[in-house]
Amino acid sequence: MTTRWRGYQLPVIDVDVLHPDEAYRLLTTARVPNNPAERTAARTLVQRLGSHALAVDLARGCLADQPGLTYTELHSQLDDTQHGDAFQDLVDDLYMQVPTDHTSDIAATFARSLRHLDDHALTLMRIAALLAPAPLPERLLTSISSNLSHQDDQSTRRVNRRSLSAAQRRSLIRQTGTEPPSWFVHALVSRTLILDPEAARFRPTLRRAALAATTGLMRAVYTPGRLDLADVMPHARALVEELDTGESLDLLDSVARYDYESGQPAGAVHHYQRLTDARTTRLGEDHPATLASRINLAGAYRAAGNLARAIPLLEQNLTDYERVLGEDHPDALASRNNLAYTYQAAGDLGRAIPLFEQNLTDYERVLGDDHPDALASRNNLAGAYESAGDLARAIPLYEQTRASRSFVQWRAPP
Repeated sequence: MTTRWRGYQLPVIDVDVLHPDEAYRLLTTARVPNNPAERTAARTLVQRLGSHALAVDLARGCLADQPGLTYTELHSQLDDTQHGDAFQDLVDDLYMQVPTDHTSDIAATFARSLRHLDDHALTLMRIAALLAPAPLPERLLTSISSNLSHQDDQSTRRVNRRSLSAAQRRSLIRQTGTEPPSWFVHALVSRTLILDPEAARFRPTLRRAALAATTGLMRAVYTPGRLDLADVMPHARALVEELDTGESLDLLDSVARYDYESGQPAGAVHHYQRLTDARTTRLGEDHPATLASRINLAGAYRAAGNLARAIPLLEQNLTDYERVLGEDHPDALASRNNLAYTYQAAGDLGRAIPLFEQNLTDYERVLGDDHPDALASRNNLAGAYESAGDLARAIPLYEQTRASRSFVQWRAPP
């Protein structure tokens, strides 16, 4: 194969140039030329394709999929494909990746192979080109296709597998897993699809479906212990390179949460910063979603050990929450607790303890002494007193909390 998936998150792309005899053997595995003219046409095809393995394999796929197609006819069809500004754009683009005198014939082979797919198979190929250059898991492809066709997953999966098999026979796509399968499209084939003049017309619809499907699968990151998303993550990251809709911001939120929950705080910081900036621009500084993004950014900085960056964000957020929502709003109380906890983590108990004290007073007043949040707040304050060595005030609070029938074990804020 010309592109080898080596088990990394992204594939290493290489385009092999075969020896002419090896390329000829690859081409003719589809069908042995049955006369001198056909053998000459096959040799000429190999020469025109520069013995590039991917292009030769695509030509082999065309012959295998069309039993009546001769080597002479395929050779002549390469010339028929090479016309128009769009084709020249494709040649120019491929030349940047495959600098060779044979780029036009390679591009023509790609274009011809794609042109002979049915509409559904071509749609699946366009979906793959929209995503990352990584194996595409069946669950994601099925979900995207279901969003487009409005059919159930089982019916969609059956139709998809039939169309993908047709594309695989033409060497345009290859299966990289078994059950459930995943699929891989070579980067050069993806570029051919992206540069297709029809691509711009289909892209908004395909992107909306892909965003919705990927966001749906990524909801698992908000369930503790559910991070079985390694196969989806390269595609989620590819989709949020462009932040053009509210749906793309929602997906970015999930990507950032995945990085946070999986112990990648630097990635979480990067994505939460992008999310905060985008929501500030789109929704305004005081929108609840913007404030939530900022507090998550602070949490990511804290997880990365950068309390100096986390604390100013939390201070700003507390001021904004109290101004926009009021001091007694649950989000304002939670924001104050987060700031107090971070002060404590920084060793600044002089600023942490007054906030914990104020929070306990407000929780008890607003929610009642036995509300779980009030009990957690009391336990947090007791922990801060204990850290300060003030056991005379810590122990009574611990005892009061344990005495409650609604005792809630203290937990660090997210």
